[in-house]
Amino acid sequence: MSGKTRRPDAIWSNEGSIWLCDPRTKKALTWIEKNVSGEAQWFAKRLVVEWRYVDAIVEGMVGDGLTVGKD
Repeated sequence: MSGKTRRPDAIWSNEGSIWLCDPRTKKALTWIEKNVSGEAQWFAKRLVVEWRYVDAIVEGMVGDGLTVGKD
């Protein structure tokens, strides 16, 4: 083992009634563009997600090989 820790492709933060997804890599941004509705809302460079959709989006990201972290 090399001991290297892979940096997350996306960081999630719980803001109460919504979650924000901060795509940290081009791979994460491309994944969001391909898999999240065109009606998505953005706050600065973060995707705004209702809490009820977070699990499905995170599972999709991880299932497609992205790494995610929590702020």
